[in-house]
Amino acid sequence: MQVETPEVGAEQATTPAFKPGDKVTFTQIRRGAKSIRMTAKEATIVCILGTTAIVKYRNGQNVAIPVSELTPAAERNALTRALFGEASA
Repeated sequence: MQVETPEVGAEQATTPAFKPGDKVTFTQIRRGAKSIRMTAKEATIVCILGTTAIVKYRNGQNVAIPVSELTPAAERNALTRALFGEASA
């Protein structure tokens, strides 16, 4: 995918290459009648099936998550970026 911005020019957009065994984080959203609960979850990738990854929680439960929602465990996840912004350290 080509990304072009006026300040930077043309750059290649990259997504992390995940493989089984990688530690990842993702944001889980639960909606109630009057509230929304967002939590950052940690898991380990078991296998990747196209655009979906099967991840394993610490309690052993396996769940299918879209690869686009995963973030490497060492990086800031989507919930942290939404609360504190991209640039804050």
